[in-house]
Amino acid sequence: KESKYSVGFIPYEDRVGGSSSIKSKFVMGSIHTTFNIEHIIRPAHIAMVDSLLFEVKDQLNLKNELQFNKTRFGFNFAIYKESRSFYYRELPSDGTNFWVSLNINHLFTKNLIFDISYDKSKAIKYVYDGIRDRLKLKISGDLKLFSKAMALSYIFSIDGYLNRQNGYALSPVEKFPVKVNVEDKLKNIWVPSLSITSTVKNVEIKYEMINILNIAYDFLGKSDLDSPIIFNPFFPSESRLASLSIMWNFYN
Repeated sequence: KESKYSVGFIPYEDRVGGSSSIKSKFVMGSIHTTFNIEHIIRPAHIAMVDSLLFEVKDQLNLKNELQFNKTRFGFNFAIYKESRSFYYRELPSDGTNFWVSLNINHLFTKNLIFDISYDKSKAIKYVYDGIRDRLKLKISGDLKLFSKAMALSYIFSIDGYLNRQNGYALSPVEKFPVKVNVEDKLKNIWVPSLSITSTVKNVEIKYEMINILNIAYDFLGKSDLDSPIIFNPFFPSESRLASLSIMWNFYN
């Protein structure tokens, strides 16, 4: 068992409030558990209020991992609660968000690792992005080529943002949340991505593609089937990212 504690005091609203944090780690056989609880008092965004007002945030996180042979199971649970003593652009005065996450990671071989995770969010008058379900599938591995002279690693993943509803978006200038009052039904978003990293001695070359569907449609000349990603109505839609990076490490 390992635990960390912290306590602090902050003057706000003509009184003195306390902030605290407790984090503990437990190991029971093959089960690893992390428990974290926090009470935070912080100033509100300067663009939201003229005077010095505060927001209070309470959060509880519980993380569990179970290792069984070559398979790792994960279960996470979290509760977030916020309250504020002022009104600004339809922001709720208080709200609660419940978060549950499940994860399974299986090691077939060193060259093939499968990972699947599912997140479920339930918000009650809580400022969040409106994504109620998240699903991620990932296949990764490491290879040794050319008599082990080259190390090659790959990651192929598919991210799903499901059961979306109009929630809050960040203001493009002030970076504070703004209520999105749009009645249009939001579609599910699927984002396939691929990353390949090659290392030869002290040279690393990485090629990454995010939102492969957009890249494929553009390559085939079928822009009408394009699949842009729209998370924030204040920003242009995100299409794709293809990047090549080379890192050369020099050693004395």
